[in-house]
Amino acid sequence: MHHAFNPALAPFDRLTAAQSERLAAHLDIAYFPRGRTIIAAGERPEALFVVVKGTVAATQTAGGAKCGPAVHFGPDQTFDAPSLTDGRAERTYTAIDETVCYAVPRPLVRQLLHDNPTFAAYFTPGGEAEAQAEAVPALPTDLSGFLNATADDSILHQPLTLPQNASIGTVVRAMRRARAECCLIDGEGRTGILTNTNLLDALALDGRTVTDPAAAIARYDLIGVEKGEFLFTALTLMTRHQIERVVVFERGRIVGLLELTDILSRFSTQSHLISARIAKATRPEELAEAATGLTDLVRALLAGGARMPFLMDLLAALNGRIMGKLYETIVPAEALANSCLVVLGSEGRGEQILKTDQDNALILRDGFEWPTRVRDLDRFGEALAACGYPPCPGGVMVINDAWVRPVGDWRRTIGAWGRTADGDALMRLAILADAAAMAGDEQLLAPVQTATVQAIADDTGFLARFAAIAVAFDTPLRPFGRIGGWGHKDPKIDLKKAGLFPIVHGLRSLAAEAGLTETNSHRRIAALMARGVIEPDMAEALDEAFDTLTRLRVRAQLVALDAGCRPDNTVTVGDLGKSETEALKAALKTVKAFKQRLTYHFKLDRP
Repeated sequence: MHHAFNPALAPFDRLTAAQSERLAAHLDIAYFPRGRTIIAAGERPEALFVVVKGTVAATQTAGGAKCGPAVHFGPDQTFDAPSLTDGRAERTYTAIDETVCYAVPRPLVRQLLHDNPTFAAYFTPGGEAEAQAEAVPALPTDLSGFLNATADDSILHQPLTLPQNASIGTVVRAMRRARAECCLIDGEGRTGILTNTNLLDALALDGRTVTDPAAAIARYDLIGVEKGEFLFTALTLMTRHQIERVVVFERGRIVGLLELTDILSRFSTQSHLISARIAKATRPEELAEAATGLTDLVRALLAGGARMPFLMDLLAALNGRIMGKLYETIVPAEALANSCLVVLGSEGRGEQILKTDQDNALILRDGFEWPTRVRDLDRFGEALAACGYPPCPGGVMVINDAWVRPVGDWRRTIGAWGRTADGDALMRLAILADAAAMAGDEQLLAPVQTATVQAIADDTGFLARFAAIAVAFDTPLRPFGRIGGWGHKDPKIDLKKAGLFPIVHGLRSLAAEAGLTETNSHRRIAALMARGVIEPDMAEALDEAFDTLTRLRVRAQLVALDAGCRPDNTVTVGDLGKSETEALKAALKTVKAFKQRLTYHFKLDRP
């Protein structure tokens, strides 16, 4: 996607008109894939780089090893101008995700530094470039490394693999000899995994014998990551599925195992400490204590430049663990087996980062009677509030009977909403379209999801009315790139209404039309692009706009929390830095273009 160079960007705003023209004539674009070294310590760079998209980490080395905290450079920031005059780079500059930069040739930079003292002052010791770099917060060394570390050969274990016909006794002896805690069972076109826990349960609880086939007790729903994927992703999967290892694939073939203990031996991460406290908790009060660390975790990861999809995935996994375990702790075992707790809205999409309010519902098995339901669900709502999830102002909670129904009742109610098609019905369907199971029997959700998609997409007129909600709010982008309402010098805008909701609901509408079951916005974008519904350029722009708006909202919410205020969705444009303001403008332009696309696609401009 093309990004026009902004000549008002510091320090280039200090150039004369003639110098700006020379700069534009010699400017080049450079692309660096994730992990690529842009400048190595000791090298002489051939250009001054300005980040357009992505993040660059600058690290110092001693004896060939990294030392000291990393400094991060994001969009609109320049890096390593001093080495253009001093001769050699003192740090190594690495792209920590896909990065696009403007490259200003070395001879031109040296000439500009010589001809323009004001431009040169920007890069002098104590100047704005140095202050800019120091102002970029960095994570502690171990967590900063963790965000960039990948599943490679240095951390993988070669799995112990046994044939399909191996007995339980053979597996136990082989694992003991290899001092392994798990093994793979390979054969008949599929691969399963066995752990010490599987074997112990089979022999002690299920009445199996050592001569029984091990394949009968193996698990074949393998959870894994691709080789080269971030360890952050692997830890998120382990957190979500409450497991201690994942398999590692390379082009569909298993090439190793990644153990939780190996990740934690390298990096002490706050997320795992929270996860461990959740796992050990047996009472709601203990879960509430574990939940208190989530906001600090968000601060640390956000300050360290964690990518928003990673941050959302991890927080969704931790929040889901807390909610699910609360429900399992409070409700009777019979109720747990005959119900499905679902979360809705941003929590259902896996996009809620800071705890806002409760958005949940309950699906009951047809015919199940639960005499203590009201009391148990009231206790559950109170426990959620104690964990930092306040009640939903709109009453979308399991303590409200309207959001607790048997499967058959849900299907009839959803059908009635589809026939009514008034404003309330449209919003209820939108809320339910993003449902995700958190506890209980997850299979109860499937018929409700199917009924929801059918109610939205079966009738073209209804689908158009449903999609029209996405374009209902104004996009506060004015002529000449100004943000906000008319006549306001320092406007405050609602990021949800201005940008996040049009993206989320527009994607929700397109996904329903295409019969897609994805709920997460990033995954909806990828699925819609794969179907040819949206082009790659639009998909990239939507991904970037969604992340920008989410990051700005979270930062504003953290500021509100620090001030003792209730966080909301607003941001004051005057409080944003230059790069944040430009990123917001770009995001709003994408939102405006997407709304125009929705209007055309669903024929919303026709009477």
